[in-house]
Amino acid sequence: MKVYVVMNTHWVLPSPARAVFSCEEPARRMVEVVNAQAGKSLITYVALEVDDPSVYRDGKFPFWVGMRRDGSVWRDWMDFSEPEERFTLNKSSDRRWLLSGKVFAEDHSRAVEEANKERLKLIKENKWPKDHEEGRTVTDEIEDVSNMRPHLVILGAGASKAADILSGSRFGKPLPEMKDLVRLLRLEDPLMAAGIEPPYDDFESVYSSLCEDESLDELRQELDRLVHEHFSAVQITEEPTLYDHLILSLRAKDTIATFNWDPLLLQAYGRNSGVCELPRLLFLHGNVAVGYCDQDHKLQSGWLGKCCTECGQPYKPTRLLYPIKNKDYQSDSFIKANWKELANTLKRAYVLTIFGYSAPSTDIEAMELMKEAWGPVEEREFEETEIVDILPEDALYEKWSQFIMENHWRPASQFRDSILGRHPRRSCEAIYSQTMEVEWLVDHPLPDGLTLSELHAHLSCYFMEEARSRPIYSPDDQ
Repeated sequence: MKVYVVMNTHWVLPSPARAVFSCEEPARRMVEVVNAQAGKSLITYVALEVDDPSVYRDGKFPFWVGMRRDGSVWRDWMDFSEPEERFTLNKSSDRRWLLSGKVFAEDHSRAVEEANKERLKLIKENKWPKDHEEGRTVTDEIEDVSNMRPHLVILGAGASKAADILSGSRFGKPLPEMKDLVRLLRLEDPLMAAGIEPPYDDFESVYSSLCEDESLDELRQELDRLVHEHFSAVQITEEPTLYDHLILSLRAKDTIATFNWDPLLLQAYGRNSGVCELPRLLFLHGNVAVGYCDQDHKLQSGWLGKCCTECGQPYKPTRLLYPIKNKDYQSDSFIKANWKELANTLKRAYVLTIFGYSAPSTDIEAMELMKEAWGPVEEREFEETEIVDILPEDALYEKWSQFIMENHWRPASQFRDSILGRHPRRSCEAIYSQTMEVEWLVDHPLPDGLTLSELHAHLSCYFMEEARSRPIYSPDDQ
């Protein structure tokens, strides 16, 4: 039979100590240990296989715990005669360390559940003493290129807004919000003449009215042209932006999927290309700077104005999906391909970050597609979800609960406080280290105020370690 034990050890020492848990031989042996190495506090899940029940002493079995730091060892008996028996042991007169926990006998699932629950509670509540905790150094983090599952970042309009980027003084056209489009495009008079009454801040209603009346096709096409023209004129600033930091914080295994039409993300991508391996980009509602070609070959995409690498024909503009309730994600080959890739990435993602996306009522179908790909939250017990938004935590949880497995989520009000902001290019490794190996994480963010070339230089050691640890990565390898 197997016995499952969940322990919470707390060591109060000048430096991290390592706990060693075992049991007496030959009667029983330890067959599995999860998170059995840490410093001040940890949750340890241990599986013991009992070979000879005859050595029990009144329903108890012996075990020992050693502290490698000073070689001290102590021994005691643990009772598992009753399910979920809780024990508390303190073998130090000065209360320098404490061990407590539960014995789950043969109930493996309950033991795992308890271990995860207690471990995450400890981490989330930040209960580990920090004053003596060394944590992972920046060298440790740079050298850890072990987690090849993707980090998926989904961007909404709030991400471009958070980047605080206007189009620049050279153009003088601000990055618009939907509620301001009609005013910025000066369409009030044509809409009034077409019988569409104000207010015009509800762009969904305005555009839906144009789509429902075939006699207004010409006006709708003019609106489409003006929208494309206005967004195309938006230009990224010369200084590094939030999008530069975002792109440089991800690797080739990762993906950014954006609902935004503006070209800022692609412009940031372009000026960082060639420096290192960058994440894949997906454009879920089209983009004014992206073109594509699907002429008798596999769909190709790139900068609008360039030519297809397969057939040499100029790329054609991508279709922009407007905020109406009944969007068509299937008839356009570019949109369909991008959503297919999003679904594949969602299924494999280890970390999901949702940044500035409000999940509006007009995106019901988009939400359903994402939920289907993410799957039941009960099956995502090891993955982490993060929401970067200024909304209160309760409101975020309510909106995104179908993507959250219990405590496996975290809110952040700004990019700098996010997983990527704190652990650039090592976000998945950092989450694994914290939640599975119970290591105390020390933040290693990108410094503020650097030029683009200085950012590249700062990250060069990351790039070199990635090149040394793994061949050039292609998403098609997965």
